[in-house]
Amino acid sequence: MSQVKSAPSDQSICYWTFCKKASSQEDMLNCKKCTRSFHGKCCEPPLNKQLVTRFDYLCNECKICVKCNQTHNENELLICDACDRAFHMNCLVNPHY
Repeated sequence: MSQVKSAPSDQSICYWTFCKKASSQEDMLNCKKCTRSFHGKCCEPPLNKQLVTRFDYLCNECKICVKCNQTHNENELLICDACDRAFHMNCLVNPHY
């Protein structure tokens, strides 16, 4: 079940279904692909804007694997709780122990 409102993009409002900061434009993350905006604190898990915006932010609906730039095998995408970037499990380099 998606937590994102479907509507035309407006970067001044949060598109998270259960927005916790409806009257505030502070802490907004703008998706590079669809241009919808979200408060970092509304996301699950809550996101740190300073950390997440070190890279291009993609909302959950637009996420792609950072390594292969593909969306296939969506059930194999791992999303980092810190930087919010996604990686396919098979795209990650296996460390040698």
